[in-house]
Amino acid sequence: MELNLFPTKIYRFQSNLDTTKIIDRVHKLEENKDVHYGKDTGGLQGGGLIFQDISFMEVRDWIKKQISETFEKKFTITDVWVSIYNKGDYNKIHNHPATSPMYYDTDLWAGVFYIKVNNQGGKLLIHSPQNVTNTYGLEPEVGELILFNSNTYHSVTPNESDESRICLAFNFSLLN
Repeated sequence: MELNLFPTKIYRFQSNLDTTKIIDRVHKLEENKDVHYGKDTGGLQGGGLIFQDISFMEVRDWIKKQISETFEKKFTITDVWVSIYNKGDYNKIHNHPATSPMYYDTDLWAGVFYIKVNNQGGKLLIHSPQNVTNTYGLEPEVGELILFNSNTYHSVTPNESDESRICLAFNFSLLN
């Protein structure tokens, strides 16, 4: 499904992947202290090498297929991390602009794949580039992939459940 908001283009894809197989692997990152709390908002983030983990191979390959078929260009995934949102955790408004000169002249995008969700918060808010107080809320589903330009301002509402919410986030660069 393609949504044009504000007009900000958002791509949404639903997989039928069994994400329960990777939940335990993500929690091992927490046990091994391979994740850390985000500044000011809570939410554990880290695990930058997770795409190299064999347990993530099916998810990684599916994500790469969706990107390839959507943009019909070569691309490189520039960074990957896992986010674990426990009760009360959220993410304040931010975007993912190019931080390295090697990506300044490329088309950068961000993506998030949902491993575990609940129905009590954790909504992805897309903010209008004209007025960031205008938002559109997306209710993520397990196995869903959402892609948007990396300059798009977004935030995540607080998780109000005792159950954690887990996602895999990444940035990628479309190549000419």
